Amino acid sequence: MAKLCNQAYSLEPRIRVLLHAELCQAALLYERVQEAEEHLLKAMNLAGLKLELTGVLGKRTKFQTECVPQLALSAHLETENLSLSATETHGSTQLPTNVTLEDDVRLSQIQYTEKIPQADLPSLEQTLCLCNLLYLQKAQPKDNLLHEELLPYIETVLAQKSGPWSTRVAILLQRCKLEAKNKRTVERAMMQCEEIVNDKNKDLPVNRLSYLWASGLSPVWCWREQLADLYCSMGLVKAALDIYLKLQLWEDVILCYTLLQLRHKAAEVIKQQLEIKPTVKLYCYLGDATDDVSCYIRAWELSDHKSSRAQRHWGSYLFNIKRYEECIPHFEKSLEINSLQESVWLRLGYAALVTEQWEKSGNAYRRYTYLQPNSFEAWNNLAKVYVKQGHKHRAYKTLMEAIKYNYDNWKSVETSRMTNQTTLIASPSAAGRHMRVPTARDIAMDDAWRKSPLHRMSQETVTGRFPSLLPGRRRLAAAGWSKGA
Repeated sequence: MAKLCNQAYSLEPRIRVLLHAELCQAALLYERVQEAEEHLLKAMNLAGLKLELTGVLGKRTKFQTECVPQLALSAHLETENLSLSATETHGSTQLPTNVTLEDDVRLSQIQYTEKIPQADLPSLEQTLCLCNLLYLQKAQPKDNLLHEELLPYIETVLAQKSGPWSTRVAILLQRCKLEAKNKRTVERAMMQCEEIVNDKNKDLPVNRLSYLWASGLSPVWCWREQLADLYCSMGLVKAALDIYLKLQLWEDVILCYTLLQLRHKAAEVIKQQLEIKPTVKLYCYLGDATDDVSCYIRAWELSDHKSSRAQRHWGSYLFNIKRYEECIPHFEKSLEINSLQESVWLRLGYAALVTEQWEKSGNAYRRYTYLQPNSFEAWNNLAKVYVKQGHKHRAYKTLMEAIKYNYDNWKSVETSRMTNQTTLIASPSAAGRHMRVPTARDIAMDDAWRKSPLHRMSQETVTGRFPSLLPGRRRLAAAGWSKGA
């Protein structure tokens, strides 16, 4: 790469832009995000392309009455950019159809109240927009905000009337990946992916090779795998199975056979592959298909006692048949080898909870919440562990975390209230520091607490005769307010 960069200064400006775009894709391929950013900035500066994210009022749904701020991309080209337009360079290229979203609520495109400043981008500049999108995918954290940030780049490229075939296909496939996660757009993603895979236009291969390396377009078998994944998510397991068999993706084939309740066929496929090359993964899959523990033992021995997968599958088999005491050692061995297994931490926590091993269960749920902090079930079960251990204050705080992620669950709200009251009963001396008026009212009105020393304290709090609990009560008491109560 360094040698290419040194030789780039002797090339024409447009060739230099293309070179930096291809170097950006190469850096992204090897996860070198900083190098990719440097090449991308150089390419955009040479091309005179300015991309700015801005907020514009608009509507996203058909029945929306008020406009709300929407993220949009503004593309500008410098005046000295005299490159040929996309119509002149790729006007004869037959692009794949952009499938329209047919949803009862959501619009196919965001309707903005004002026109966004948008230049007619030449073909190479469209490819640079795609490079920006791919760079953001690698550089930014994977969250819901990233989806909103990437969408304007996709809409900007799709708004162009002409362009390179490889860039258009790559941007459509990226949109399919984003829309596959939403129930309102997953059908459009499947139809769009079908359109790309089944594309039978008469374009010459030479036309499709234009800007191929700069676009970072994935091979055709990746498109088919993506389509099969969409089929599987939509419940079309048989259609997905046919594609997986052609691509020889045996892991997905086994999953499809399992979903179709054809585990014997899954076992046949695995045995055929084991004859070709025995692997730890295949032995684990054979154990899942046949419920034969000896397969897990064989996988563990084949890995020379180093495979976390073998112990995970072994423990999961015991967990599924509710032999919780026996599955715990296997989960612990798997986590010793690889601690970044969210599902294993969760199952270990539950197995230890059922067998009343509170210390192990609490540690497992804590580790799981580090990896997945928005899980209501994990926080709720961790609170139960703290209650069993007698840590009432920690249990109450943990329940508050659980309610944050599922505030509609009335059982958790009631449990947190009872835990808070129990904590105050256990420590009456701390009641003056922690008791709130609603809590005091509940205790004062509840006959279950009448034998507790906290009951009288709560009554005095509610009636105003306990000045130390609430600010200002001491002054009111001194003024004689409590005498008239």
